[in-house]
This record gives sequence, structure tokens and C-alpha cells, in this order.
Amino acid sequence: MTQNIYSYKRNNCRLCSSNELLKVLDVPASQPVDGFRPHSHKYLNLPRFEMDLYMCKRCGHHQLLDIVKPDLLYGSYIYTSSSSPDLKLHFKKYGEYLKDKLKIDDSKNILDVGCNDGLFLKTLSKYSCNLYGIDPAPNIKDNLKDASYKLFSGYCNHENLNSLSDKFQVKSFDLITANNVFAHADNLEEMLSSIVNKLSDDGNFCFEVSYILDMVESNVIDYIYHEHLSYHGIKSLKPFLKRFGLFIYDIERINTKGGSIRVLCTKNETEENTELINQFINLEVNKKCYDPSKYESISLNISQFSKKLNDYLTKFDNNHIFSYGAAPTSIVNSLLLNYDKKLNAYLDDNPIRQNNLTPNNFIPVLSPSILSNIDKPLVIVGAWRFSEIIIPKILNINDKTEIIIPSLSEGVKFYKNK
Repeated sequence: MTQNIYSYKRNNCRLCSSNELLKVLDVPASQPVDGFRPHSHKYLNLPRFEMDLYMCKRCGHHQLLDIVKPDLLYGSYIYTSSSSPDLKLHFKKYGEYLKDKLKIDDSKNILDVGCNDGLFLKTLSKYSCNLYGIDPAPNIKDNLKDASYKLFSGYCNHENLNSLSDKFQVKSFDLITANNVFAHADNLEEMLSSIVNKLSDDGNFCFEVSYILDMVESNVIDYIYHEHLSYHGIKSLKPFLKRFGLFIYDIERINTKGGSIRVLCTKNETEENTELINQFINLEVNKKCYDPSKYESISLNISQFSKKLNDYLTKFDNNHIFSYGAAPTSIVNSLLLNYDKKLNAYLDDNPIRQNNLTPNNFIPVLSPSILSNIDKPLVIVGAWRFSEIIIPKILNINDKTEIIIPSLSEGVKFYKNK
């Protein structure tokens, strides 16, 4: 393992410790993609960190090997679950799923790992459970105004979960959830071991993670960035979970994060759903998730999309080119398709991002309202998954706007208002 003051690089698989690792995708290096800074901030001089995707030849796990130190990523973390247009409905359905599967009620102790601003816990509060959250971002604790759950500030490890138990006088939990954070930890063994240690004997662990099959099928590789260290498949998850005494009881494919899976685990080996597990593994293999040639095809598609987009952009004045959406996936999209240096500004509805500079090229993030003052602007919808919501917003501000949708799954699309 090599390291510097900002990052380190591992040389073995995060799940099985094998050194047989194959690079399958080249992703442009970047500063932390959620690292929006004021003009004078010291982190403007950060190096760019590698984001290449590797596959373990032994277990098939897909992962980043270059790890930006967590304090740098999460020390001033500005993403909040409540800012996502689709998560409120998703968490409502998620709560209903848990209610149906596990019969959660006011007798249950539930811990959400990486609870962020507590959106999921607030959703569960209607079931009158005893709710707890743990999250490392200091601003989450500072902004806590909800009394429906109790929050502990810190990373998920043995020391902090023991401290949480002591502080709130909770010996164990009937359900522990980890939604889109099981991909964030480099030391997954420590995280999972601490979770199992706090799970009651008949308790359940339920987590959601980006699914490698959706990444392969839909080219959603703009979810590859420093916060997402792992890209999971059931083939590698099954033996990893089993090593810690957890067995997969249920799996569901869900639409979040460009395509994810929800995995429900139990400590009871007799409840393992072998038939369902094998269905998912066979599907992953048949769709070539573990075939390096599949990733060569993805790289070729991205190159072709980039050429088509940039050939078109040469016709326009740079002062009139914008990207709508400054979330991490939008930043990565601009890097993958190589249009980031052509932008006059990023536009974003989130006031926390506005009036800051993006990582890498330090492009200003502005309110979309500025479009009203520009004659025939060109807007690239970097947040292309939400284009159906965003396009009417853009045209409501300036109906002379030309719009490009840089979809990684369907290719570059051009939209002109009639």
C-alpha cells in the first residue's frame, strides 16, 4: 500500500484480499467531485486522484484502488438525501418493504448507518420504532433539528458503535440498514464486523448498493468516483457476507443511483435463499459483468459519444455553453465526455453549491435563473437521468435555449424547442 497526505492506494481486493486485480475501465482522474470550494479555499490546489475501475480475478468484485482519505471527502460534505428528487418516494417504498418483510413496530431498535440528514429515518418514524443514526459528516450533526431519531457522529466501526450503544443505552439492534454507503468504506471488513457485532441474534441487515449489472447494461459509469469505492454483484457479495455469518434472504433490483440492489440478510443460515442468489449470479455472468471485453465495449461507446458531442460544441461560443446539474455524477459526466473545459458555468438548483467553484477546472456554479439574461444559450443536461424534469425548467426560464442530453446509456441527444 502506498500513500501520501491526501490519499493511498491499495494493492489487494477489498472483499477477498486477492492481489489478482485487472484494470477494466480508465476513468479520468479528478479532485473530489463533491469538493465545491469558494475562490480562496486551500483545497483548490489539491492533486487529481485516479478513478480507474479494477476487477478482482478471484471473486469478481469491482472497485477503485485509489482511496482519498475520508476526512478530506466528508469533512465538509454538502450532499443531503433530501435534495435528491427521487429519494423521498424511494424511501417511502423502502419503509413499506421493511414493514412487510420484517413486521417492524414500536418494539424494534433500528440503526441507519450513514444516515445523512435522516430522510430515511424520518420515513420510518411513522412505524413508531426506536430510531438511531450514525454519520461522519459534522455538518449533519450541526443541522439536526429532528427529534424522531437519535444521532451519533462518526464512522461505522467497532469503537463508534460501542460508544453509540453506551450513549443511548441500546445493547443491540433488530435491524441495521446501510443505504448507498456500503460502497463508501475502504475497510469493509471492519464495517461489516462492527455491524454484525451489534445485530441481535434474530436481527437483519439490509443494505442498498449500486449494482454492477446495471452499470454494465446501461453504461452508467458516471457513478464511478472517489466516494464509491465498490461496485457490487451478488457473485462476490455472497461469500463475503457468509464469512461474517450473514446469509442473503432477499434481493430486489431498484432504480436508485442508476440501478441498484437491495439485499436483506439474516444470521440464520437456514433462511438463505439459494435459488434467488443463483438467479442473480447467473444473470451477472450471462450479461458479461466479469468479462473484460464488455468493458472495452463500454469504453468505445464513451469515446464515440464524446466525439459526437464535442464536434457539435465547436460551433458555439463558449460564453453561452452551460451544464445543468453540478452533482458528482454531472461532474464525472463532463470528464468522461470531455466537455468540462468548454463550459462557461454549471447551473444547479441547490443553493449550497451555487456561488462556489467546481473541482478540477474551477468553473463557477450559478443559479439557473441567469439563463433569462442570455440570448440563445446552449445547455448540456449533465444530470441526464432527470432530463424530463429539467428540460421544462430550462425552457420556462428561456424558451430559446438549445439543449443537449449527454446520456451514457442511449447516446448524445439534441433537443430544440418547437
